[in-house]
Amino acid sequence: MEGFNEGDDIAEPITYICGECGNDVALQSTAAVRCRNCGSRILYKKRSYRELKALAELLYTASEDKIVEEYEKFEFFKLKLDSLLSTITRYRIQLNDSQEKNIFGPKTLKAVNSLVSDYDKLYEVYEDHLYNIYTPIQNLYNEYKKNKEVEQEPEKVHFKSIVEETKLNLKQIEEVKQKIKEAPREVNFSNIKNEDLPSNTLFDKILDIYKSEPCNDLETILMDIHNEHPDDFLKIVQNLSNLFNEISRKPDEVNFRLLRINNEKLQEDFLKYFSSAKVLRYAGFRIAQTHEISDHLQKLNIKCDDEYFLYLNEPDMFASYNKWKEWLNKISFVSEHLKTFLSNYKRLRRSDADLKTIISSSLS
Repeated sequence: MEGFNEGDDIAEPITYICGECGNDVALQSTAAVRCRNCGSRILYKKRSYRELKALAELLYTASEDKIVEEYEKFEFFKLKLDSLLSTITRYRIQLNDSQEKNIFGPKTLKAVNSLVSDYDKLYEVYEDHLYNIYTPIQNLYNEYKKNKEVEQEPEKVHFKSIVEETKLNLKQIEEVKQKIKEAPREVNFSNIKNEDLPSNTLFDKILDIYKSEPCNDLETILMDIHNEHPDDFLKIVQNLSNLFNEISRKPDEVNFRLLRINNEKLQEDFLKYFSSAKVLRYAGFRIAQTHEISDHLQKLNIKCDDEYFLYLNEPDMFASYNKWKEWLNKISFVSEHLKTFLSNYKRLRRSDADLKTIISSSLS
């Protein structure tokens, strides 16, 4: 495929995942197989970039009469491309930092630059060509797959008359209409300030924060949490700090950015102390319903009825890198300030200073 780096002198980094701590470890092919995070030797090869390149070439050059048969490989290609994103994102950030900190040596820098560049080209091939070729034929592939299954199990085929088929289609249409009628009302944030909702449940209290609280100053938010939940203040902030630390370390992992409001563990950690939602709103979390984030739930293998979540959306790094970087900086800001606050607060509260002074000093 034209435009890709083919130099033999560049050893492609191979990505492993640690069996002990789950950390991604990028190694040269000749490097010692050991996790740089915890030192464990229990590593598993996670993915191969060269496989992606070969797959992209196969999909791109497939003839028109073969693309339906190749659709399953296209789905696999998408999954593999997504699985590389966390590593490429980490490399991209390190490359920006390496100009000042000298993170990489000359050979490693050349290899990582090559890998990031080639990944961008692969993503461009996917976005500009493969997506437009294969996405429109998904329904055709589903029919093709059904026909294949029928051919393999002919004894299970039952032909329906045109009348029976029509009745079935009408029944399905009526079922869809009924589901639409019964679907829960979406939260309309454009009109929500004009609504008078009772605040007798946790969700109502969180919703009230989203419709009436500005949540634009971290110091004020921590003051509110202390005033409303003084006995559990440190526990709340510690658990929030742990959450944002995980998000800042692994921004591409959506399970840290998707909080089910009815989850008992999350409620016990901080959500039942409803003012904690102010920190989440400050960081950019929004209220979402099941159907709005169904793709993420499906990928995480989470099955639930219509419920509400607090969801932090990650901007598309390829569409707008500056917007994505600004988003990541905001998460890092919250994470670092909560950690700094916790390390200073216990020491400062032994003094005679008032609460506002203690919190203000702890954040500095």
